[in-house]
Parts: sequence; C-alpha cells; structure tokens
Amino acid sequence: MTKRLQAVILLLRRMGVSEVLIDVLRDPLRKVNAARKIEQEENTPDLTLEDAREFFKRLERLFHLGRLKEKQYAKALAFALLLFSTGRRVSEIVQIRVDDIDFETHSIKLSSDRTKEGKLLGIEGHKTVFMTRETEYAVKYYLELSGDEIRRRGGYLFMQPGKRSLKDTFLHKIAKKSRNLEGLGANLNFITSDGLHRFKIKYFRKLFIQGWERRAEENGMNNEKVFGAVRKLTGHRPSNDVHRTNYARISVQELWKYYRELYYDISVLTEEQKRMIGILPRKTASKPIISAGSFNRPSNTNIAINRKMALTAPVHSPEYMGLLN
Repeated sequence: MTKRLQAVILLLRRMGVSEVLIDVLRDPLRKVNAARKIEQEENTPDLTLEDAREFFKRLERLFHLGRLKEKQYAKALAFALLLFSTGRRVSEIVQIRVDDIDFETHSIKLSSDRTKEGKLLGIEGHKTVFMTRETEYAVKYYLELSGDEIRRRGGYLFMQPGKRSLKDTFLHKIAKKSRNLEGLGANLNFITSDGLHRFKIKYFRKLFIQGWERRAEENGMNNEKVFGAVRKLTGHRPSNDVHRTNYARISVQELWKYYRELYYDISVLTEEQKRMIGILPRKTASKPIISAGSFNRPSNTNIAINRKMALTAPVHSPEYMGLLN
C-alpha cells in the first residue's frame, strides 16, 4: 500500500500535478509513517561509539582466526567504515565506484538515482557525503590491495555490476558465518551496549545519527540547523516544516563544516588496524638481521615508507594512481 501510493505520488509529480492535490493523497501515508515511526522508536537500540569499536575488534578477531584473508579483511574494513562514517543505507554504499570518491575533499558523490530519496522524489544529480580520516586510509589501503579486481568490476568497490539484491552484501554473509564463534569473541552479531539488542549491519546508520546528536549537544551545537544537517547527510526526509526549511538552506560547505567539527576525527579502529592501513607506523624489530646480499634489495623499511607516501598522496597524484596501475 505504502509503496504503491509513493509510486503514484511520484508519477503525479512528474506530470506536473499541483503539490496541494498531491498533499491530499499523502495524508494517509503520513498516518502510516507516524504509526511506523512510533513502533521503530520503541524498538530502536541506544548505540554508542563503543558498539562500533566492538564491531571492529571482533572483525580483527575473525582475521586472526584465519576466517578472513587479507583482501577480504581490507574490503570488510573499508565497507564497514563507510557505513559508519556516512550513515547512509547499505544499498547505497554497496554501489560506490572509484570515480565517486574524492580524497582531496574527503567526500563521496552518491548518484541520486541510487539513493532512496532520489528515487522517491525523482531528484537528479548527486548527494554529497563525507568520510572520517580512518575511513580514507582504509579505503586507500583496500584500493592498493584490490585495484585489479575493482577495475575488472568496472570500478565498483564492493559488488559485481548488475547485482540484484543490494541489501544482502558480502559483509552480511561474513556476519552470518561468525555467529557460531561467540565463544571466541568473533561473533559480529553481539549484544549491544544497551544490553537489549544484537548488533546488525544496518545499525551503523542509527549509530551515526545518534552519535552526531550526542556530540552536537556536548559541543553546544544542538540547534535545528545542525540536526537538519544530519538528516540531509543520511538522506532522511524532513519531518516537519521547520526541518524542511533548514534542510533546504544547508549548503555542502556547511555540511562539511559541521562534519569536520563533529565527526571527521572520530576513531573506532584498533591499534593494529591503524598500523595495517598506515595511520600509525608499523612496528619494526629493534635489531634487524641483515643477510648477505640484502644490500641489493629494497629494504622493508623503504617499502613501508614508499607505501605510506602513496597512501597519503592525493587520489589524482602520480604516487597514488601508481597503486592502481
């Protein structure tokens, strides 16, 4: 019923029918949504950053247990961090391509026809979202390891072109297989910090919104415009006229300003993960043993330095593009 009514409204809007008339049709839809919202609020988990940190700690445990190979691990890290740092829907993040990412502006452009609000409202163009610092490093690391495979997929980071189900991803499959590893501390479907729910991949979206609102309050930024910004970033439609006005007035520059202050430097990875993707320097032996003839080969230290320089280089630079060639 709801989806059919939304489809009719979209068709009428494209035909140029007055919004006043369309609003009459939307009244029953509002009632349905209001009832659904009440039900959702009653069942919504109270999430914190510790839930995100627990997820990544358990993902690391899966890697240590040999359940994930390095490329799978890097892919899972990048995907989960993109969900965490954007608050966007799984079906939207899984469709990201290399060309959508701009590391120099810390942003990703999501084509509107791949977003829920774009499809419902018939919006053209793109939506801009941002990445945390950790996410940028993780995505670059993943591109370094799997550049050839990504190229063969037409630039898609996480899926094969033409994939039908955009909600059942490789990370969901990893989480499902991890359920029998509770005793080893590797079950990704763990009990959340509120003690009432088990973590689900889609909870990254809720975590982003709740985390944003908490940090806004802590920083004395709990005003309608800042709350409107998180709705715009995550693709939530404005819930009332005040939200709708602020939603429309927020520029991309303002979105980045709020994001930079509230979210960009948030850290959820373990120390080992930070070393792996290059945020922290990798540990080296205090007394390295130099074998005969090794002076003619590049040292591990130089390789690590060169790799780190490439990872931190702008995405369009020769150093970084060399990772994909």
